[in-house]
Amino acid sequence: MGLDAITVTLTSFEKLEILRGELKAREEHVQKVEKELRNAMRSLATHRYLKSISPYYASRPAPPEAASVGELEKHRQALYQVIQEIRGAIPRLEVSAPGQGQSAPRQAGRRSRFA
Repeated sequence: MGLDAITVTLTSFEKLEILRGELKAREEHVQKVEKELRNAMRSLATHRYLKSISPYYASRPAPPEAASVGELEKHRQALYQVIQEIRGAIPRLEVSAPGQGQSAPRQAGRRSRFA
């Protein structure tokens, strides 16, 4: 007699919670990557500026973080893409989740004083 396979099925609510958690984590991650990217780009811009001022700096190597600019930008773009995909998936899932997305949406910029 063999054992039955174990299966796991996520509810719509669980999927929403997963997506919301991932969205928050990816948004925090993209902020960290953008900070690193800005710092690397600033170092590179400083190096280029100094090179334009004196031949001494032209012979100096670029700062080590300058090499990471391309990879950081690729990583930033990938994170942005997944954030957009998650943001698109949440409303579609809210429609199918019981108890989610049932209330009428408010108009942007207009708030009821009773709400």
